[in-house]
Amino acid sequence: MTVHKVKTSIAASIFFLSWFAYPAMAGSDEIEITGSMERGSPCLLIRASSGKVYSLKGVHRSKIELGKNYLVKGKKLKTSNCQQGATVQISEIKVLD
Repeated sequence: MTVHKVKTSIAASIFFLSWFAYPAMAGSDEIEITGSMERGSPCLLIRASSGKVYSLKGVHRSKIELGKNYLVKGKKLKTSNCQQGATVQISEIKVLD
């Protein structure tokens, strides 16, 4: 393996690990969403009453009932591995119905 390939591999590994392990470090904004939970890939989704879709990090699927309405508070992340809508790192979640 050449030195260039090793340097490239190390840089890619550091980027990959920092993206998944520390998503909030890229900057964030507080947000509060009321809406219905849906299945997403790879993250859970909440469809706000406005129709906007957000991906959620910080809650396990087994703790959520799809179709129910929730109030979610958290930080809007600038980077994430979630693939649908803006991503929110949950700090508080409450079932509404």
